[in-house]
Amino acid sequence: WLQLLELCAAHRRRNPNMGDKKFAEFRMMVFGGAFALFVVIVMLVLPKGYFGPLSSRVRGLFIPHTRTGNPLVDSVAEHQSTREAMYYQYFHMMCYLFPIGWVSLLFKRTSPRMFMAAYAGIALYFSRKMI
Repeated sequence: WLQLLELCAAHRRRNPNMGDKKFAEFRMMVFGGAFALFVVIVMLVLPKGYFGPLSSRVRGLFIPHTRTGNPLVDSVAEHQSTREAMYYQYFHMMCYLFPIGWVSLLFKRTSPRMFMAAYAGIALYFSRKMI
């Protein structure tokens, strides 16, 4: 992903007369080609059984607890969801300011802002999963 962005940027540096619209078309062509190549590789590898089901640890994060037979996975999966009161106890007023800050990250979209929004969203999701 980042290598493709760098490839596109290098192409633009070599062709300074390329306009924004032409560059966007070029980048779409590069990413479309990379996606097509990815699909072909997956279609070639998929019948060979290279991709297996999600591990029990990953499934334990997204589905209700079932006994897996692995004591470590079972002990983690038995944890309860975090109560709302715990957030207020540890973060106090930040509980009310977080949504405002998170939404403000979505305005004037830049890479660092999108990273912070994604990081905060993922951290909130997983912090809600267990105490």
